Amino acid sequence: MSVPAPTEQVEFLVKLQQLLAEGQFTASYKFALLLALADLSVELGDDSGGPLRVAVDRIAEKFIGYYWRQAAPYVPMEAKDTATVLQQNTGRQAEIVSILDQARARHGPKIQALRRVSSEWVQVKSTVARVVRVITRHRSEAGRGRCCCGPTRS
Repeated sequence: MSVPAPTEQVEFLVKLQQLLAEGQFTASYKFALLLALADLSVELGDDSGGPLRVAVDRIAEKFIGYYWRQAAPYVPMEAKDTATVLQQNTGRQAEIVSILDQARARHGPKIQALRRVSSEWVQVKSTVARVVRVITRHRSEAGRGRCCCGPTRS
């Protein structure tokens, strides 16, 4: 397949800009999503110029990797006996951080321990994938199962 036409490239960039500017999700997720798509493009893509279909589960795996350490308890110097996960949002905790905080409580600080329990890994990945599906829906596409950058598959 050939390289996309200039108009298609501009259309993609406009959709990406809309995702970053108008997405109905926490600001930190925007950059995690962009990073996940960039990483997966490098890992899975080729130089054909053809479309790259990425399963939502693959994006969820990237999110788990990015946020795992952010779900680690922090012990402030003034309160050495109180460990807590840093608040990622104003208001309630970021949902993915909460999911991973619970997984860390069950499996410890190493992500490999979670991955070794296949059923638990699949469940955590599925829960994070559900959040990824929600955060990637653009207002105009809400309810139609499409990401603003194109169709999604799980």
